[in-house]
Amino acid sequence: MVWGLKHAWALTHKCGQGYGRNTWIAKRVWLEGKPKKHPSAQGVGQLIEKMADPEWFPGKICGSLGGRPKVLSETNQSAIARSAMSLKERGIEPTYPLVIAQCPNAAVNPETSEFVSKHVNNLIVESKCCDEDPSRTWAHRSRSSKGALTEDYISKRLQFGKHMESLRHGAEWYFRHVVWTDVCNDVLPLTERKCLLQAQARKGGAGWMSAGSETKSYNLRGKKEQLKLSGSECQRVFWMPILARGKLHLEVLGSSFPGDHPSGMRTFVHKLRAAVQSRFRNEDSQPGIVFVDRGGGFYSGNGKITSEFDAALRENQFTAFHGRDASIQPGRCGDLWLHETAVSWVRDQLKQTLPREQWRGREEQFAKRLDTAAEHVNARFDVHGLCKEMPERMRLLVHDKKGVSLRK
Repeated sequence: MVWGLKHAWALTHKCGQGYGRNTWIAKRVWLEGKPKKHPSAQGVGQLIEKMADPEWFPGKICGSLGGRPKVLSETNQSAIARSAMSLKERGIEPTYPLVIAQCPNAAVNPETSEFVSKHVNNLIVESKCCDEDPSRTWAHRSRSSKGALTEDYISKRLQFGKHMESLRHGAEWYFRHVVWTDVCNDVLPLTERKCLLQAQARKGGAGWMSAGSETKSYNLRGKKEQLKLSGSECQRVFWMPILARGKLHLEVLGSSFPGDHPSGMRTFVHKLRAAVQSRFRNEDSQPGIVFVDRGGGFYSGNGKITSEFDAALRENQFTAFHGRDASIQPGRCGDLWLHETAVSWVRDQLKQTLPREQWRGREEQFAKRLDTAAEHVNARFDVHGLCKEMPERMRLLVHDKKGVSLRK
């Protein structure tokens, strides 16, 4: 269109007259888009200059390839890359939420006023972050793999699944009657040194690193014991998840709680009763069947219920799912228990809300983070559906997985 109007101008005006041409053409053409608008006279002039090329043709690209501009400026991209590398230098895995938290202003899309997506963040990290050699930028590389289940253990899991199916409890029965709970704990650092050691231990099976630097100390995972074993530089705080009727509640047991030991069962079950009473005060009936794993406070090695746990349940009008003998239930089956799924959601949220100076605040600060994590899980995850999943998990265990792990 512009090419034709340029020649029309030349035919209707004095030879060589160019003043006003670009404005005249701009008023007669439209740019694609909503709303439609005229191009500027300057833009028309630039296009006509390109047409002076004897090899020009409609659609020929001159100079830049054009296209949609980048969401973030080079300055902001560099700020995100520096934040990611800074986290890694401190021994912290540069996950998307943590990187964004380090530079919130640089990570905002100016068009939407919201944070850029995880995809955009990963593209920046992959192109601009490196360990030592700038030519070897990061990629998400594997660190290690987990071991497989033994045949004997698979057989026990399969036997348990068949037993559970024989009970013929439906999804709605589990939802109405069962409370899922456990004794959990976190080791809180009391010093900056311990905080850094724990940051290394939290690294997952894969992480951002350059090719050839997989064996560098800053790319290796720390010992998981730093997250589990207590000592002079840390404090162990116990807490309990309470999952029932589509809601997750987290109760702090404190640093003085005896842990997964029979001596703490009276306190544990008393807090469980108080939480259930508070949550379901206005309902006709309350869930009263408690499902726990085979931890030392709940059951002895042969699967028999501990006298302390048994007495505490009866005192608070609860019954154990397996009664006084849980020998049919295999130990360490986190992929089967509903509360373990909820706890994994909680732990993911706790990782994303780590304070910068974790060694300050300690137990009180941790209790607030647990409350926030519970609110997040109840708002963002299908907790209601989770409370009905047990029959489906048993079906998968028996008929699809044949006793092996449900996790991919």
